[in-house]
Amino acid sequence: MVCTNPEGIMKIPIAKTQFSDRVDAELVKVVRSGWVAQGPKVKELEEKLAGYTGARHAVAVSTGTAALHLAILAYGLTEGDEVIMPSFSFIATANAVVYAGLRPVFCDIDPVTYNIDPDVIETLITERTRAIMPVHQFGMPCDMTKIAQIAGRHDIKIIEDAACALGSLYNGVPIGKTTGIACFSFHPRKTITTAEGGMITTDDISVADRLFRLRNHGDNSSGLSTGKSPGFPDQYGILGFNYRMSDVHAVLGLDQIDRLEEFTVSRNNIAARYNERLRDMDCLQLPVIPEDNDRCNFQSYLLRLRSDAPLSRDELVSRLLVRGIGTKQGIPPIHLQSIYTEKVGRVRLPVTEEVAYDSFFLPIFPALTDREFDYIIGTLRKVLA
Repeated sequence: MVCTNPEGIMKIPIAKTQFSDRVDAELVKVVRSGWVAQGPKVKELEEKLAGYTGARHAVAVSTGTAALHLAILAYGLTEGDEVIMPSFSFIATANAVVYAGLRPVFCDIDPVTYNIDPDVIETLITERTRAIMPVHQFGMPCDMTKIAQIAGRHDIKIIEDAACALGSLYNGVPIGKTTGIACFSFHPRKTITTAEGGMITTDDISVADRLFRLRNHGDNSSGLSTGKSPGFPDQYGILGFNYRMSDVHAVLGLDQIDRLEEFTVSRNNIAARYNERLRDMDCLQLPVIPEDNDRCNFQSYLLRLRSDAPLSRDELVSRLLVRGIGTKQGIPPIHLQSIYTEKVGRVRLPVTEEVAYDSFFLPIFPALTDREFDYIIGTLRKVLA
């Protein structure tokens, strides 16, 4: 059923969650089991996600931000170390670095993929650089081959911010199958959701064990450990956090993960239809469809207005919103936020700033109907006529 307001204008959100009918019964089972905190459902979700990505270990946490924070700590990065990252990302990417007392070093992006530009990364490396944090923005895989080569030459870590990338493929391999660490988000705007939640994948058993402990107050009996230490000494051997996921949230994820491939194919089909229907609009720059051996999950669909567009990006967004189409402006660059100009000073990132100020999102989600799709296309054409 299409939602309309009293004036008959169609109302289409920018994103919409989609659960199966079985989730209600599964939630009731968990609630009545008496075990609603972290428990067997969290473990089941970890095993399923590890199986999907091909990673040896998956560690569920409370949010994607928590995943990034713990990944930094698991690698033993210390105060004053530098992490190279894009500014064209949600602010949590940088916040997680600052939580650990590290310094974010902002890198410009590629004007086609909107991902961190490998050719710029190496110019930013100093003796304090300890990690690169590439962001697979909107699910578009980064050039991990080049990034891994750079990291190898300089002996620095890679922490993938894969918040948007579950279901994407790089060189035919799922994002999350990594020799380093990959961090996912299960926020409702992502490909699958647990309402709030995140996941970390790694092939390194020592890193995984540290992650299990860090998410649960530093408890030695967490995760891969066989049990509690005898007596009381050193049960909490490291300073940890309460970053656990609950079984209630995990049930939502278990309902979704079996449909991840279905959701991803649907998003790709919608993105291809958008590209086909908007291809003749010269004032729009369309997103790039990846090569055959890569796959973007199209967590979001981002368009850019060219300089000859008949109106500004902000005016366009405003006109779409009043016509009931869920949209928003492009990502606010982190380096221009006052909290980060104070921390790292003024940084000039010309491609990032250009993309941020001329880009906007259109709705994309598997449940988008043909009628809603046609309304979005028709409205966008009228507004840009």
